[in-house]
Amino acid sequence: MSLYIQSKLFFSYQVLFVALFLLMGVACLGVVSLQQLFDYNLVTTGADADNEALLATFGFMGVLGLLIAFIMIYLMREKRQSSSDRRQIFTPVSFSERRIQNDRRM
Repeated sequence: MSLYIQSKLFFSYQVLFVALFLLMGVACLGVVSLQQLFDYNLVTTGADADNEALLATFGFMGVLGLLIAFIMIYLMREKRQSSSDRRQIFTPVSFSERRIQNDRRM
C-alpha cells in the first residue's frame, strides 16, 4: 500500500521545516553570541549557574538545529539530482571481458 503525496505540497513542507530549523539554530546561537561576546543579556535568570546552563542549552540547540537543517538540505538536493542507473550507462565490452565477468557458460 502506498501513500500518494503531492510533490509540490510535500516540497513546501520540507522547505518550511528547513526554514524553521535554520531560524531556531541562528536564533539560539545569536543569543549565545550576544551573551558571550557583547555581554548583552537577552534572558536573565536568578542565579549564575542557571544562566550558564541556559546558555549551554541554547548553544546545543543552535548547533543541533543548524546541523539538522543542513542534513535536510543535503537530502533534498540528493533526492532531486538525477542519478544514473547502471542500465543506462553504455560502455563497450569486449569478448574477453564478457567471458571473465560472471559468465556461467565457462
